Amino acid sequence: MAASLFRHWRCTTSLYSQISRRHAYIVLLPQVPDDTAETNPILQYSSNPRFNHITTDHCVNAIGKLVIDYECSLAKMTEKLKVADGNIKTAQTSFSDIFDPLDALSAPIDHAWTVVKLMYLIQHNEEMSKAYISLHSRLQKARELNADKKLLNEAQRRVINKYLLESRLKGIEFTASQQDHFTFLLSKLADEKKMFSEKVGESTRRFFHVIDDWDIVKDFPESVLKKMVRDSSKPKKGPWRVTLEPEVYKNFMIYCPVRELRWNVWFASVTRSSGLSDSLLNTSLNIEKIRQHRLDEARLLGFENYAQMSMETKMAGSVKNVMTMIATLLKHTKPALEQQLMELQEFAVSKGFDGKLSEWDIPYWRNRYKQEVLGLNEADLRQYFPLSKVLSGLFILCKSLFGITIKDAKSKVKLWDEKVTYYEVFNKTDGKQLGSFYMDLFQRPPNKLAIPAWIESLPGFKTNPVVFLLFNIALPAPGEQPLLSLNEVDLIFQKFGHCLQYLLSTVPNAEVSGLTNVEWDVVDVCPRVLSNILMTAATLKLVSGKVKEDIPLPDSLIENILQARNHLSALDLTRDLYFSSLDLHMYSSTGFWLDVTRRVWSEFMPFPLDDQDSHPSSMECLWCTDAPASTYTSTWAKMIAADVFSAFEEAASNQSSESLAEVGARFRDTYLSLGGGCHPSEVFRRFRGRDPSPDALLKNYHLKD
Repeated sequence: MAASLFRHWRCTTSLYSQISRRHAYIVLLPQVPDDTAETNPILQYSSNPRFNHITTDHCVNAIGKLVIDYECSLAKMTEKLKVADGNIKTAQTSFSDIFDPLDALSAPIDHAWTVVKLMYLIQHNEEMSKAYISLHSRLQKARELNADKKLLNEAQRRVINKYLLESRLKGIEFTASQQDHFTFLLSKLADEKKMFSEKVGESTRRFFHVIDDWDIVKDFPESVLKKMVRDSSKPKKGPWRVTLEPEVYKNFMIYCPVRELRWNVWFASVTRSSGLSDSLLNTSLNIEKIRQHRLDEARLLGFENYAQMSMETKMAGSVKNVMTMIATLLKHTKPALEQQLMELQEFAVSKGFDGKLSEWDIPYWRNRYKQEVLGLNEADLRQYFPLSKVLSGLFILCKSLFGITIKDAKSKVKLWDEKVTYYEVFNKTDGKQLGSFYMDLFQRPPNKLAIPAWIESLPGFKTNPVVFLLFNIALPAPGEQPLLSLNEVDLIFQKFGHCLQYLLSTVPNAEVSGLTNVEWDVVDVCPRVLSNILMTAATLKLVSGKVKEDIPLPDSLIENILQARNHLSALDLTRDLYFSSLDLHMYSSTGFWLDVTRRVWSEFMPFPLDDQDSHPSSMECLWCTDAPASTYTSTWAKMIAADVFSAFEEAASNQSSESLAEVGARFRDTYLSLGGGCHPSEVFRRFRGRDPSPDALLKNYHLKD
């Protein structure tokens, strides 16, 4: 049966919005720029970009030219597909008739747009920012396609279903009046989200607390102190200004020894935009309007509520399935949570604490426990993780588990900075090149955006895929080698999980290869699997080597690292479950948001909710994200990843390298290969031979034997 496909996606100028590939572009330029591949390096899409030659004009002209070329070619292609009556062919039209030419048309502009995005990230100046936002706002997507689904393979059906779903969620079947109402709802929703963000931003900026006493901040990380002083070159010279900026707030709660100060900053955080200090910054009405607009949007599209609509793009499939997962996990966390909090209470009392631990006490005493009982100190741990040792260990691991060889090829390409590295990836068995990747690891203010980590890829159409990994690791002092924290090592492993999905994809359709079209709640499965693999004794030894001595982490320290990972694991999981449930209830029920908060809190959290605590009033992740009712996706991905990782654990228990290699090969052939071309439930079954279970996650958290 032929399927008529169409999608029309309203563009946003936000850098962090997801940019879907394979689309028609409409550009508002008076004429076609006369740039060629010889004069504009962005147009040389058959080779790696020469970043050191790219200018802002190159970006603007390349996109302008390619967009117009694309539109003209698309129009010609459409004419060829038409029959005498002017309609698009149906039964006579195959998948290849439509998507193969579209892939060929899209490859140059996809390549160019990825380069422009990357330039925005690594060369973040005013000129480039204006050009990027201008180009981004020009893009609109529209297609009309046909194919006989009976003749399609699995990946091709996923492409068709993707377009059908996007079309439905964008209201393609609406009447003119319904479309007008739909557009009105989206406009009002955007207004409320913008107003909410502005109020939260102003509330956040208004709070500060000045500290003059060095003894209070002496244990703070230097990177945080730099954010708290006027002169960042003198972090130990006060006064120090405490704000609600995320990194400052998080570390203040961990390292501040004065309980009254911790309460003050915590209280300021959970009452932001509640109207407590300024009624004009109260977001309560904005929250209710956002919820109502999204409910109206969902019902207009034929759904009972927004949470139900959200499940259309998720592996979970239904709110009921998610709530079942939450209830199952919560059943096991509650008994363990009581025991873990009691142990922390006893430790705090033994160190002179008087009273019962509250929310604002937990981060501080948790850190004290890790340092004093488990003997973990970040500065000491860094000595075991030189960057070169971490990367060599990661590459060795990929060779043994996934059958790939990674070689330094920096001399083959032009780079945008001397510290950027470039690698080529080959199949271990036959030496075939599979792709390549760049690594831009270090901070480079003010040009490079201060994002912890970012990944981009150039689509591999008739060429091997190219991936860009960007991090923001602090540069070492001159003459010293970079030393990583364990969190930074973990972040590199996680992002490399995404990198492998792009490099090792075997799906020929760009619409569903790599991470494209992967359901939201499993996007982070591969990163989580790599993170779990890192946190094993064997891998920690492989990637560690003490500076100057090259001695791996001792067994006693590894044991403490693994214990620290699960310290208060029940509280961490309970908190995740609370926010997951809160998010779903906000978009599946109609009660007043604060009443919903109080009800859900009482079901999950072990601490009483302060009468003035209105933490959702400042949570942009609940109200301003492009993917509401999706907070649970992180826990769902952890659950799937833990179950996947358990297969590696089972193989390792056999003490057989062949068993591990077999599991690694199966992981490559499923999770690293199939991308969005296969439904994640089927991907899991092919890897594990059954449906997923939460048992492995509970075992990972030491909440179940």
